[in-house]
Amino acid sequence: MALYGGAALLTAAGAAWWVAAAPAAGDPDPRVAAWGAAAARAMSVDDVRVAASGTAVLRSGAERSWDADVSIGQFQLRMVCAGEGVVSVRTGPQDNGAAYTVTCGETPVPQAAVLGAAGPFRMEASASRGTSVFRWQLARIIY
Repeated sequence: MALYGGAALLTAAGAAWWVAAAPAAGDPDPRVAAWGAAAARAMSVDDVRVAASGTAVLRSGAERSWDADVSIGQFQLRMVCAGEGVVSVRTGPQDNGAAYTVTCGETPVPQAAVLGAAGPFRMEASASRGTSVFRWQLARIIY
């Protein structure tokens, strides 16, 4: 009987720990949901030419990177940022990649750049200040 009691106690303690360790629901900044919706409206990802895409909440000083394997070709890199601050973006190897600056705002304005890609595609984004929702997509250019 003591064995069953110990097992029940251990199970209850584990369940309490699991609930206490769970991440908080949603983002603590209520503006993030609205900025995410604004970024999604400014740039949908239902284009069949999209080879890779991503969305991230970036806070001041935060960095995020994405990797994708794409075939050889020309691509349009589309970027949009809703919220505060500026996001610095770098594509390709650190020594010879391209750099872009995306200004964030309440009404985000998409920016685009044409680049060639073959095989691994790498992009890094970093936020300078404030909180923002950064969204991007890499779409194949078809002539």
